[in-house]
Amino acid sequence: MKIFKTIPGMLVSCFFLLLVLLVYGLLPKLRNLIGMVFMAYVFSLFIFFMIRAVLTFTKATMTPEDCKKISPVLYFAALSKFFWLQIMSFDLFWVLRGSRKCRVVNHHGENVKFAWYCLYAWGVPLLIMALTVVADNIDIRQYGLLPPKFSQCFGDRLGALYYLHIPIGIIIGVNTVLFIMTYYSIWLIKRGVNASSESRTTNKYIDNYAMHLRLALMMGISWILEVVEIFTSSSNIVWTILSSYHIFIGVPIFFLFVFNKQCFVGLCIKFNINNRFVRNMKPSEYSKSESELRNLRRSTFKGSKNDRH
Repeated sequence: MKIFKTIPGMLVSCFFLLLVLLVYGLLPKLRNLIGMVFMAYVFSLFIFFMIRAVLTFTKATMTPEDCKKISPVLYFAALSKFFWLQIMSFDLFWVLRGSRKCRVVNHHGENVKFAWYCLYAWGVPLLIMALTVVADNIDIRQYGLLPPKFSQCFGDRLGALYYLHIPIGIIIGVNTVLFIMTYYSIWLIKRGVNASSESRTTNKYIDNYAMHLRLALMMGISWILEVVEIFTSSSNIVWTILSSYHIFIGVPIFFLFVFNKQCFVGLCIKFNINNRFVRNMKPSEYSKSESELRNLRRSTFKGSKNDRH
């Protein structure tokens, strides 16, 4: 049963994460600010699993020098995926906190905001990785500090705990506070506003909150299982399957965020698949799409007719 914790599981997650990126890349409606943040998170998770799969596959033949080269990259990817999860928590909290003022951010503003998010979610892990690499290459034991031991490919349990799992635990704690504060903002909105247009503008953010809360819970459980697994040597089959949960995290992410009617209909419209079964799933989307196509053809026809005159 150990195979479920290693390369096959990681590759399965990578496949489903790649599908998520592909669908979000094909459907412009999904690429709003929170959608781009989610794509960056999935990309970081994909890189993490790919590097970890390579490391697991080649670990038997890797030298300590090889480990020192690849472990910092894995460390960066592991941190960045949780920093992007924190960005999701913060963005949902910030939007719902100010939603009663109905502040609209244009596309240019969203791009600027996303650039700042990238600077934080990839810049801070990069800085932490650089400092950790420095600590790994000097003798910090003389200061009473434990070295990360990148040369062991995170094989040192205490090094992995102090430099990886404790920082991630702090990030998850901050995320939990942000999600609780976001829920409080939702409660205030629902208490103060009933069926007004103002409340309707926040519905999509409330839906996003519920979806990303599930994602945060999945990642939190995954992190807890991984930490417990480090300090547990149980060979029980049931425990092996449970401890492999974090390896297959790409599968529930795909079914939670992509395997739904909105994405399915959007892909059918994208590739011009128009049959009775698809139209019955969401007729309003198809009638809108067909109307846009007719208007486009009509304007094109009028333009060509005026050109002749």
